[in-house]
Amino acid sequence: MGMIGFTVGFIGFLLHNVIDAIEEPILEKALELAKEGKIGIVWCWRVGMGVILASLSSIIIVYFRPSAGGSGIPELIAFLNGTSIRHIYNVRTLLAKFASCAFAVSAGLFAGPEGPMIHIGALVGAGLSQFKSDSMGINLAYFQRFRNPEDRRNFISAGAAAGVSSAFGAPVGGLLFSMEEVSSFWSNRLTWQVFFCSMIAAFTTNIFNSAFLGFHYQLEILNNIIIFIPTICLGILGGGLGSLFVFMNLKIVRLRDWVETFSISSRLKKLMKIAEVVIIITLTATISTTLPLARKCQHQKVPIKTGVSANGKWRYTNQTYNELSSLLYTSQDHAINQLLSRGTHKQYSPEGLLYYFIPYFLLACWTSTASLSVGLVMPMLTIGALYGRMIGELLVIWFGEHFYYGEKYSDASDYKAWMDPGAIALIGAASFFAGVSRLTISLTVIMIEITNDVTMLLPIMTAIMVAKIVGDQLTHPIYHALLEVKCIPILDEEPVVYTQDPNGRSVL
Repeated sequence: MGMIGFTVGFIGFLLHNVIDAIEEPILEKALELAKEGKIGIVWCWRVGMGVILASLSSIIIVYFRPSAGGSGIPELIAFLNGTSIRHIYNVRTLLAKFASCAFAVSAGLFAGPEGPMIHIGALVGAGLSQFKSDSMGINLAYFQRFRNPEDRRNFISAGAAAGVSSAFGAPVGGLLFSMEEVSSFWSNRLTWQVFFCSMIAAFTTNIFNSAFLGFHYQLEILNNIIIFIPTICLGILGGGLGSLFVFMNLKIVRLRDWVETFSISSRLKKLMKIAEVVIIITLTATISTTLPLARKCQHQKVPIKTGVSANGKWRYTNQTYNELSSLLYTSQDHAINQLLSRGTHKQYSPEGLLYYFIPYFLLACWTSTASLSVGLVMPMLTIGALYGRMIGELLVIWFGEHFYYGEKYSDASDYKAWMDPGAIALIGAASFFAGVSRLTISLTVIMIEITNDVTMLLPIMTAIMVAKIVGDQLTHPIYHALLEVKCIPILDEEPVVYTQDPNGRSVL
């Protein structure tokens, strides 16, 4: 277990830093050109680099390893439930998963590496526990004792938990995610083994200075009973929008399958999949480049908090900043840090957040279905944080108390303690995540671990439960719904119960 945890932790560190090494120079060059007013060149630069990277990512999946496509979580759930799927635990799948994910995320697509990291963790768990590979010619007799279905299943569960731990720095959340979502069989003995593996993975990633950092806040929010009013509203909104996301996701998959039935040859189908990825990245790069032009630069009125991801980076010499540039000319990790930052009231306008929310929602839904190795976790957090921050900013405008002292704006202490758009954005992120995935316990712990904000525990729990209740009335969870679309059989823990009494006509 320790070896699996260390390996997954190191791979997680490597993946995030490879993504940063490719993505940061592209964004820095784009920002430099944008400050010079060369928007046309910025568009050509971002589209060109995006098409190259996204095409490479798609080619790896389409031509070399189709089993490495998507997040891999639905296939992982099915395998641990007893369904055998070819090539999902092959060393070539691991290499293809890593490369495709790195290229896709660094291309600037609205997607994240967290889902693939869970599959990579399961791949490592399956491989290191068996030490048998036909591709590499490895077959150590010492590991013969672990080559049985039960032990292999347990090591895969541990690897999946280690993947969550490495991606989020959340060992307890990784354990609970494996228990709640992916594993069909569990035992007390497996609990401490998986926890140890998750702990080693998180420790290793942190030691190697993982690129995914926790969110940093300057303020603590004192809970007020009033905060549960927007919390319940966010839960309802998260359940509804999450179900809409799942519905649209499935419709896109079915529409693609229907279109492919008209293809003459398999070669044409493969070219169509790559062309679709090119269209997606072109639209994404176009929106990322031109959308900030929809909002004028504003005078700096919000305090710059040390420890909050660089808001000052987007200030210009005339002391103005563009709110959408701070989200679209940076990595998604930093964008979420901006949305969840505390004490930055009125840093974003509701209109600007809405302009970003609509195309992000649509493109993230489409991107997740394409022939790429990408995950849904980062888009789910971003979408929820966007509408959460939007509601938080509206609360400040409608009910907030702000004062002027000459030309200087007051700081966050002049607002109600609970009325922080960053805190509301955190609740929104949790609500949409729950509305799409229907996770409860593990999601709550993951959100607390990555934010280190225990004071928001009750609002987060409330939003998650409301979102789950609403979502369950509308659609299936995303990963289980994808299993149905992919025609992968799975045996649910509880059978479907029909309340209608049978009669002779229904039997015949």
